[in-house]
Amino acid sequence: FLAEECWSLLGNQDSIFNASWPVLDESKMQKQEVEVVVQIKGKVRAKLQVDVNISQDEIKELALNHPEVQKWIDGQEVKKFIYVPQKLVSIVT
Repeated sequence: FLAEECWSLLGNQDSIFNASWPVLDESKMQKQEVEVVVQIKGKVRAKLQVDVNISQDEIKELALNHPEVQKWIDGQEVKKFIYVPQKLVSIVT
């Protein structure tokens, strides 16, 4: 009864029991951006919002130029850069 009442208040003339189910649009369910965590010496130092299709070179440039990362690697040589797609960047100095 309540669903029928709400349906009519929304301006629909026909009964809710005659309405069809909504159609799923899978393109709306896919993420366009993800949050990537940047670790330095095993500790989270920054978080980046990036496109899901970002390349390793692009994420490396973004991570190394981030102000929080710069603060932690200032003057040190980056020995290893590990990128786990859509999840994690780990920088070893």
